Amino acid sequence: MRKQILFLLVLSFLTSSSFSQEYEIQGKIISTDQEAIWLANVLLLSALDSILIDGSSTDGKGLFKITNIPPGDYLLKASYLENESDFLNLAINADLDIGTLTIANYAQVLDEVIVSTQKPRVERKVDRLVFNIGNTAFADGDIWEALKRAPGVVVINNELSVNGSRDIGIMINGRKLNLPRADVINLLSGTTASNVESIEVITNPPAKYSAEGGMLINIIMKKNLISGYNGAVFNRYTLGVYPKHTVGTDHFFKGSKSSFSANYS
Repeated sequence: MRKQILFLLVLSFLTSSSFSQEYEIQGKIISTDQEAIWLANVLLLSALDSILIDGSSTDGKGLFKITNIPPGDYLLKASYLENESDFLNLAINADLDIGTLTIANYAQVLDEVIVSTQKPRVERKVDRLVFNIGNTAFADGDIWEALKRAPGVVVINNELSVNGSRDIGIMINGRKLNLPRADVINLLSGTTASNVESIEVITNPPAKYSAEGGMLINIIMKKNLISGYNGAVFNRYTLGVYPKHTVGTDHFFKGSKSSFSANYS
């Protein structure tokens, strides 16, 4: 009898351990000319319903890792600005190294930057990455959608992540938004990205913010917002899982020592 009880306990332990087992995926994101891509966004989705499960971004060598993945069937996709890889079907039942995953047309993006007299779309500085969205397709949407495609920024269930950290502060023109996250999302998703000059992903915050920990995303509004009033009305149709039609208005008032902005949609 005691042997039977011991056997059942061991079996129960092994069964629960197998169900609680989690795994990790790693790999390298490259261009069609075999160049490693830094700060490519890597997303893991459920194969059943394409719901976003987790994500990461690549380091300077193009390497990424996603951990704590329950066993199951998944889709993996990498993106950099407008360019994306094909979906990779994965059956996860052990730790997995996918090798390399290629983002097509990435070399073309670099060529456009080289021959253009305009600012490069992405600038790498000592403490930050600057994403100039003015001449990209992302300027046609709202700021929240543009933020989701910024290199190195992963958004899962409306939570921002940069380099694996989810302690992210949002700034506009160098001023931190001390608002609940839901209010920040409403503000950014209701404001047209055409008003934005660039998005700065600050991995080494200035001294006055470093004590707070975490990283910062600084949204720089266009320089031509001089003292006075600037307003715009927008009418936007978004096709996603469910089509969405949005009508709204942006207002921005800037004086020599103060500024005020509001949005309604």
